[in-house]
Formats: sequence, C-alpha cells, structure tokens
Amino acid sequence: MPGGAGERAGPPLPNPLSRPGLLHRVPPQEHRWTCPPLPHGGEGSRRPSSKQGPCVPATKVPWLGGGIGAPAWLTPACCLQKLLESYLNALLEMSLYRDHHAMAEFLDVSRLSFIPDLGPKGLEGLILKRSGGHRIQGLNCAGRHQICYRWSKRWLVVKESFLLYLRPETGAISFVLLFDPSFSIQVGRKPTETKYGVRVENTCRSLVLKCSSYRQARWWAQEITDLAEARGQDCLRLHRFDGFVPAREETPTRWFVNGASYFAAVAEALLQAKEEIYITDWWLSPEIYLKRPAQSDEWRLDLILKHKAVGAALGGGLGLCQGGGTSRAPPQPLTPAPRLPQEEGVRISVLLFKEVGLALGLNSDYSKRALMLLHPNIKAVLLLPPPPRSCDTPTTSPPLSSSGPTTRNWWWWTSRWPSWGGLDLAYGRWDTHEYRLTDLDGEECLGPKGKAAPAAGGDEAPTDLASNQRLWLGKDYSNLIAKDWVQLDRPFEAVGGRQISSTGARPPRMPWRDVGVAVHGAAARDVARHFIQRWNFTKTVKPKYKGSGFPYLLPKSPRLTRPLQFVVPGAQTARVQVLRSVDRWSAGLHECSIYKAYLSVIRESQHYLYIENQFFITCASADGRSVLNTVGDAIVERILLAHSEKRLFRVYVLLPLLPGFEGDITQGGGNSIQAILHFTYQTLCRGERSIVHRLRAAMGEDWKSYISFCGLRTHGELRGRLLSELVYVHSKLLIADDWRVIIGSANINDRSLLGKRDSELAVLVEDSEFVPSVMAGQEFRAGRFARSLRLDCFRCVLGAPSAPEADLEDPVSDRFFHEVWQARAASNASVYDQVFRCLPTDAVQTHRALREYVSVENLASASPTVARDHLQNVEGHLVRFPLAFLAEESLLPPPAQQGGHDPGGGVDLTTRPLEELRAEWGGGDWHRGATRGDWSVQSAAGWGRPGLPLARLPQQRGVWV
Repeated sequence: MPGGAGERAGPPLPNPLSRPGLLHRVPPQEHRWTCPPLPHGGEGSRRPSSKQGPCVPATKVPWLGGGIGAPAWLTPACCLQKLLESYLNALLEMSLYRDHHAMAEFLDVSRLSFIPDLGPKGLEGLILKRSGGHRIQGLNCAGRHQICYRWSKRWLVVKESFLLYLRPETGAISFVLLFDPSFSIQVGRKPTETKYGVRVENTCRSLVLKCSSYRQARWWAQEITDLAEARGQDCLRLHRFDGFVPAREETPTRWFVNGASYFAAVAEALLQAKEEIYITDWWLSPEIYLKRPAQSDEWRLDLILKHKAVGAALGGGLGLCQGGGTSRAPPQPLTPAPRLPQEEGVRISVLLFKEVGLALGLNSDYSKRALMLLHPNIKAVLLLPPPPRSCDTPTTSPPLSSSGPTTRNWWWWTSRWPSWGGLDLAYGRWDTHEYRLTDLDGEECLGPKGKAAPAAGGDEAPTDLASNQRLWLGKDYSNLIAKDWVQLDRPFEAVGGRQISSTGARPPRMPWRDVGVAVHGAAARDVARHFIQRWNFTKTVKPKYKGSGFPYLLPKSPRLTRPLQFVVPGAQTARVQVLRSVDRWSAGLHECSIYKAYLSVIRESQHYLYIENQFFITCASADGRSVLNTVGDAIVERILLAHSEKRLFRVYVLLPLLPGFEGDITQGGGNSIQAILHFTYQTLCRGERSIVHRLRAAMGEDWKSYISFCGLRTHGELRGRLLSELVYVHSKLLIADDWRVIIGSANINDRSLLGKRDSELAVLVEDSEFVPSVMAGQEFRAGRFARSLRLDCFRCVLGAPSAPEADLEDPVSDRFFHEVWQARAASNASVYDQVFRCLPTDAVQTHRALREYVSVENLASASPTVARDHLQNVEGHLVRFPLAFLAEESLLPPPAQQGGHDPGGGVDLTTRPLEELRAEWGGGDWHRGATRGDWSVQSAAGWGRPGLPLARLPQQRGVWV
C-alpha cells in the first residue's frame, strides 16, 4: 500500500475506524480518540487474562487524528481512501499486529504474499482441508468413508508453481503441494465426496478442500487454475525426454575435471551464499579440506558451513577448529552449538544417503550429527532406503553397484547463484591431473612420473597445519581396493594407506578421476526444485522429520529475471536441460529422463561418442530379466549403421580397470569384484549379447576400428620402491560430436538409469557458441563447451598437456584413433605389464594362471634401474582394457553368496521353476522354506550347508544377482 502514517502535515484527523459511521462523515472533535489495539477491540487497550498467556506490553497504536481546525479542502470524498491506507500501513509496521492471524485474514495476506523470489501473490484465505489423500502407502486412514477423515482449518496460499497451507495460529507451513504434469482440479460433491468441495491433485497427493458455497468453490478452483496455467505452465507438462523441466537457453555453464579445481571453486562460491544452501550427497565428509595443502582450517568444509550458518564474516579469523588454533584434531567433542537466532545466517539443508551398514560403511549418521551440531540453521536429513527388490517388476539390474538411493553430490544456493554437481565432497575424491600416488616425504620418496613429492613432517599428518604440505590428511589418504574406509567418526586417523602392510611395504593411494559441472540461472533453480521435491517428500513420509525442526522448503519462481550475482569464472553459455532418475518411493513419482537422453544422444550422434563411467553394465539380456537398459544396444546399432554407410564413427569408452570394492585381486578379488567384472565383461565381450560379439559377427575384426575400451593407470616411487596403481574412473560423462554433453551422477546400469532404484541427477549441455574445428578431415563448427572439455580429457589421459591442438583436434581421423589413442593405450599397458606385472591383464585367463603370474617377481623389484628406463616410455595414463582377463573362468559368485553384497536390484529366484534353477546354477539339494518360500541349497560345489537361506537381507526373498 502506498503512503504511511503522518505522510501529510497538518492537524491530526479523526480515526475513521474508531466509531460507527465515521467512514461517512468526519465531525470536528475537541480531543483525540485512541484507536483500539488489535485484536481485542474496544476503545482502550485491555490486559490479557491469565488464560490468554503472558501480558503483552501496551503498544502505542496509530490514529488518524482530527479535530477543530481541520483544513476545509480535506473533504471525506478525497481523503477517505488515503486515511485508510495510512492507518493500515501504520498498523502493519508493528509486528504485534502485522503477524497476527486476524490481520492476515482481514487483508487476505500472509508473510509469504509479497516475497519476490516466490513470485506474484495468488489467492489466499482460510479454508477447511481434509486429512489424508496421500498417494503413499501407510499415510492414509484405512477406508474411504467420511468418518475416517478429519477436517482442519488452514490458511491456503497459492503460488504460480505450488500451493501450501499453514496453521493460522502459528504460521507454520503444514504441507506444500508442487504442481506437476498430474496436476488437476475438480469441483463438486462427486469427485470430492463433500458438499462444496474442491479436489486439488498432483502425482503425490489428492487434497480436498471444503468451501462455504458452490460459488466460492468455483472461485478457488478457477483462481488456482488460472495462476498455474498462466505462469507455471512449465511445471504442468512433460518436456523433452519426458523430463520435469525444459531446456534453459543461454545458461552459463562450467565443467570441471578432477576434484582439485572443483573443490576450490565450490569453496569460493560457498563464501558468496547469502540466503540458503542445499546439499544432496551420496557421501559427505564434514572434515574435508576444499583447498590443498591445508595450512589452516580456513577451507575445511564443516567450518565454512558453520560460519555461513552463523552469519559471521569469513576471513583471517576463519581458522578456528571449535576451540581456536589451527589444529587438525576434530571438534572436541561433538556438542550442540549455542542457539543463535536462525534468521541471522544462511539456512543450510542437507540430504544424505542412509546406507545399509552391512553393505557400505559410509557412517551417514555421523555426518548428519556432525553437521547439525554445528548450528541450528543446518538441517540434515537421511534419505529413505530403497524398497525391497521384490517391488521391481520385472526386477532390475545386476548386482553390486555400490551407488545408493540418492543423487550424488549436487549443491545449490539461492536463485542468483550456481548449482554444482558430479562429485562427492568426501575422502579420496580430491585429485589433480597428475594423479599423485603419495605425498609422503623423504629423500627416497618421489611423486608421479619420478617428480619430487612435497616435503612434510613424517608418516603421520602434522599436528600443526601451519607447516603442512600434505595433500591428503587422515582418512583422505586412502586406497579403496586395498582397504575400505572404517571408523569415519575418527577423520584424522589413517585408514591403512600410510600404514606399513604385512609385507613391509607401504601401499600407494588410489587416484580418483571425476568430472563435475556448474550451472546458473533457471537451470540452477530446476536443480533446486528437484532438491525441494525430495526434501519435502522425505519430510512427509518419515515421521521423525515432521516436526518444525525440519521445515518445508519452497521453490523459487521459475520466472525470476534478476541478474546473476556470481558467475563461476570460465563459464560458457550453452543450452542446459536438467535430467533425473526418480521413482515413487524416492520422490513420489517416476522419471527416467537421463536414460532417454542417453539413448537419444547416442542414436543421433554423427561422428563420435566419448564415454567415461564408473560402471558399464548394459545390453538388454535375452531373457529380459538380468539387464534391462539398452544403452549398449544403441551403441551397437549406431556402429552398425556407420559400417553399413561406410562412414567413420568412433566410440571411446573409459572404465575403471577394477570395481571399487575392497579385495585382493591377486587372490581373485573376492565375490564383489568378480561379480561386477562378470557383468561388465558380459556387456563388453563375453556372450552372444555382448558388444564385441555382435560387432564381430557383422564385420569381423573391423570392429576395432569403431570402438575402444580403455582404463587409466599411473606409477610413482615411495621410499625408493617403484609403485603402480590404477586410476579409479568415477566420472559419469558422455560427449557426442563436440556439441552435446551429459554430466551427472548416473552410472550406465539399471540401478541408475531405469529410475526404479537409485535417484540420480544430470544435465544435458548443448552448445550455443561454436568455434572452427576439424572433424573427419573436414572443416567443422564445434561447440565451445563440448570441445574444450573433450580436449582437456584427451590431454589428461594421453599425457599431452602442452600438445598442439592440431594433434588432438580431430577425434575421428584414422591417425588419431589408431596411431595416437590405440597405440598409446597398448604401449602403456605393455610397459606396465613388463615392469609391474599388473592386474588385470590379458596374460591371465584362468585362476591357475593367476597364481603362477603373481608368483613371479616383477621387474620393478628385481631390477629397479632397468624398470625406470622402461617407465620413461610411458606417456599419460591411458591403458588398454584387458578384455581377456580370467576369460576362461566363471566370475559370477555362487548363488548362496550373492544376497549380502549390495542392496541393489537383481533377479528374484523365488519365482523361478526348480528345474530352471538347477540348470542355471548347478545341481544340489534345493529346498523351499515352508514359511517364507526361500530357496536353499546344498550345492555339489559346496556353496552352502543344507537349508541355507538364499535371502540375506530382512524382508526380502530369494537371491538377488
């Protein structure tokens, strides 16, 4: 309302609200009347009784005055509206009246009405809403008769992309209903089962409102529909790839390769957050350092979040560790922070994956507790576990993908700040293009490729960070395959990486390769809407989060046009669409737009595909049960099309040489590693449905001119001892034709792609800025974003940081594919086999050959000088993927040992005929339990004991593979 109290000078005017009829005339008065304080009424302030609560100090209430001598020109006809506006504005300046629900009801406004970030004010008012209506099992009363329902008075607020209702007495939000493609409104007794009812529906809930008349019901329905269709139409329909949001034009976007640059950029952006920070993570280590080497606690993640939550200025005084100084010791002990006003700092909301303890040791309870004890503004929620696999129809992916049911790391803060994604801010993820194996000091300790490692202060991390030169402190120095993480509540104790093994050797750390992305503007708001949808859904279905301590979150208006206040340096403009995999158990609805985007990009590619992924389990199985996704089939079809047209087409696939599970590969690797290898090789080259088998059947050995399978490996020295270790490829990346890029958290397997298991997030980036380039020997306009990312990846893995662009420009040419990529991968693999006798290798095809292979002393131990000479021939990190490793062995673990590996999807054997089980899994004494119906077996191969249940996890049946 324009104007305010006391805006016009002159004698005070009479209060138009103090007596009946005064709105129609302004008689002269000889004294001022006192305006009644709301909400009591009357002509004087009244002391509340003991039943009304504590006494409220008398508040001086504004009046509009008046009396003898008022200006003649100020007549009721011209001043009445002005007087009322001034009076109400004066009242609204006082929190006592502004925040009272009676004032909100009188004005049809609430504290959410005029927040610019939430969009324009929609219809608001008191309504009666019926309980229930959730489309979630267990949240509704049994039966549909009206006696099962409860009616409650709530204040309904309608915005352009959602509606909510809150409690009038307290203003606390009770529920948020996001508009989605299933949004609809119905009016009348038949659809609502009540007189003068309005039913508002989305995918997750059917909300019934009761009005006082049919006319009011029609009015509410029409106002909600008009606002949603006029300004929130993007939320009401499916978009390309059946996604929940459209592609956003002219979006500043920046890629990151490896954790060093990503972590540093996240740290800088965190300091810019002003309103809120949203974090969703598969694994989050609160004590991680975002900038290395850490010489103070200034860049420790948990302390950055704490200071943002408190609202303190960050600077030189940030080097506090909950007790001062720059000690590396963890907070002593975890105790609640002082309860400061929550409005003063940034609000931080964190979604963490709640792991199954038998399968993973992420200790998410510790991460949640450590974050929430920092400050009341930090709220952490553990996400729901996936449902029992019997809910999958048909059942999904082969086993043992260690990913959980949450989107891997995505960060978002306010509507004018970027969204980040792709990397966990967790132990082991920070790395550079060098992929250093160690940072221990000593004269005999050399870094990667023989370079000197930075000096430090001994084998243990330094107590005083001021002199620290270590890059990885405590559990951050790790080798996942040699020793998995344990005791994560002791972050600065070594996990085995720096400890001497039983053989007297110190194992190197395992380098980690990842790719991340930052997006801005509307695309960042899309990421935030996904986060809000998951947060609110989790709050609704988990009773422990229903209290006011975990508030509902509200999405920003999709039509905000404010200028960006912070843009990540190096960002490039592109067209960006946010994609996801979710299901009804994780977000209340099903979507697999990542999967559909993968298929579309592969099928529409014209020149090449570059793929990096942690898992590669694809090619739909013949029985339609083991593997369902068809990404591998799309790759085969695209290669066959290029072969039939006699056109150049290349596919580069980069995978980890071994799955990321603890195990000794010299002894076979254990069941988890072997199972993942089994399904990976089943995709690549073993079996009739494999990629290589189908291509070889169509074109013979020419398939080698179309597709390449590679991994990464590096080497270094520690205490004078030559070492080698694989580089663990954890990225989820697809580049096509130097134009389209998919970056996110989705693995290439059923768990991530089909949407029925893990929830994932990704972005499809399509270039809108182009630069001159070369493709297949011809002039070509390449996308600036995709081309720059592809060149960085090539320089990193090929070891050509200063190579001319001309040598890497054309990814399709015969010279690059055969003489550079394939030749370097084969050469590096050959050197590593000669020097280290590395595993896996094509030279080992049976378990017997494996035992003989590891029993021979390698060249690095027998003749280090000669070995160093050989290692001079290694260029980059690229090695050929060993397709023949253990090719003559069955790597699939025995069925009695498969139930407890991973809570992932698989094949339910409880529905299989006994004859089929015997034929597939071998003979033995099979039994079905009388109570649960589980198969058990005494195998001829000694896989179990009589009566051994194949179900390993509670509330699940059968064995899952």
